[in-house]
Amino acid sequence: MQDLIAKIESEMEQIETELSSPATLSAPEKLMTLGRRKAELDIVMERINRLRTIEKSLRENAEITQTESDEELKSMALEENITLAVEKEALETELK
Repeated sequence: MQDLIAKIESEMEQIETELSSPATLSAPEKLMTLGRRKAELDIVMERINRLRTIEKSLRENAEITQTESDEELKSMALEENITLAVEKEALETELK
């Protein structure tokens, strides 16, 4: 999954660079093609960013369950992790 994300991020950077190029600005068809692809990748990047947020929350909640003495807080962290894990799996499936 990380390889796929790195590939998408690299493509996004390349497109953004090309879009800011004066040569691209003078080529309407290329500008339109790159603009469309960037719009597609913007949606994918939103999912990638959400995935990263979920992964961070999963790690934080796991730490809470390991270090916290408050059972109610541990329970809340575990419940949230269950929900986050389902969302993470769905996002990963969408990204594949």
